[in-house]
This record gives sequence, C-alpha cells and structure tokens, in this order.
Amino acid sequence: MGKALADAFPVCRDTFAEADEALGARRVVALPVSAPFHCALMKPAEERLAPELRALSARNPRVPVIADVDAEPKRDRDAAIEALVQQVSAPVRWEAVVGRLASEGVTTYVEVGPGTVLSGLVRKIHREATCVSFGSPDDLAAVESAINV
Repeated sequence: MGKALADAFPVCRDTFAEADEALGARRVVALPVSAPFHCALMKPAEERLAPELRALSARNPRVPVIADVDAEPKRDRDAAIEALVQQVSAPVRWEAVVGRLASEGVTTYVEVGPGTVLSGLVRKIHREATCVSFGSPDDLAAVESAINV
C-alpha cells in the first residue's frame, strides 16, 4: 500500500512528497484534513481531552474493540478509553488493524460516512472482504443485507 501525506502543512508537503518518492513511494497523495491528527502535533489536544474521556460513564464493550493504536482487542472500558486517548496523537496502524480483524474471522466491513476510501483500503489488505458503505439512510437496506440482519 502506498504512503499517504496529510495536507496539514502545505508548505512542507512538496518536500515530504519528494522525500517519499526518493525512498521508493510509487505514489504520494495529499489528503485534505482539518488538523494534523494521529501525530505528535496533537499531543496538547490529547492531554486536554484525556481527563474528559477518562471521566465518561461507559461500560465494557459487548464485543472486543480493535484499537487503531496497537491493533489489539480492548475488552474492558478502561482499556478502550485509554486507546481512544492514545489515538489522538498516535499513528493509525490500519494494515495491522485490518489484518487482526481478518485473523479473527471478520469478512464484512461497514464504512460509516460519506465516501468509500476506507473500503478500498480494506480490500487492498483483505482481498476476500465484503465492504459496504453507510453514507445515508438510503444505504441501510444494503448494510442490513450485507450483515444478515
């Protein structure tokens, strides 16, 4: 899978793209984002958000949550919340997460929100996956059908 370059710092974008291409990246894609999520620049936001997340009234998950920060299942409330805290400034381990889900027997993925970018990324990692998008109420029947509801 190619590298993605966040468009958080337009001044540096071209320099980073040239460096990535020099290192062998086949393609560099600028992603328009509203903030530099999932990197050390978000550490101050993480520190401000952490007490709020830790104070949430939450229960243990009914099914394990595979966290983006370490691709490990979170089976209790505290572990899930700590993963959320870390997720603010830690890189997303997308390939490891999809690999973990596939190794646990997941075959159907539902992308929530507009677009199908994540579905495309899932298919590159887990070729046998079935992906369905839920971007509007009109998509509900397709999602229900895909997950056998």
